[in-house]
Amino acid sequence: MTLMAHESDAPLGGSTYVAAANAPVPRALFPWKSDGGGNTWFTRTYYPRFYYPDRIETSLSLYGEAYANWRLPGIVVVPWLFGLGVGALYSAFRRRRSPSWLIGYAAAIGTVVLMLRGDAYQTTSSMLAVVLVVGLSTRLVRAKPSRAAIAGG
Repeated sequence: MTLMAHESDAPLGGSTYVAAANAPVPRALFPWKSDGGGNTWFTRTYYPRFYYPDRIETSLSLYGEAYANWRLPGIVVVPWLFGLGVGALYSAFRRRRSPSWLIGYAAAIGTVVLMLRGDAYQTTSSMLAVVLVVGLSTRLVRAKPSRAAIAGG
């Protein structure tokens, strides 16, 4: 069975990536936000009995989401842009070679693997959490204690 889009299915035009941008925002602050991204769309569209009533999703993958949004051009452009981003991260690590960059790179690679096999909506919050935790940790490690804190005990 082929899961290629039917001729009547219009490309999503990037809507799943727009949904991914609002994924980290709590629903209490943004009640009208999307229920999900590519995985949700895919499961609702092709496997509605599987999705409802428990909202169980099946994974679409980076390539599937690119195809759903832009068809064949998406399969070429999205992974290319993704590769450029991962390459830029690796280049930044190679230039700096600091422990904080090593930790950041190691943490980011785990999320990169998740992005390859899942949709952008599911991994956006994970990537943001990695960036925030590593960034905050780096700031705390680099912070020098003030003289008052040292003298005061």
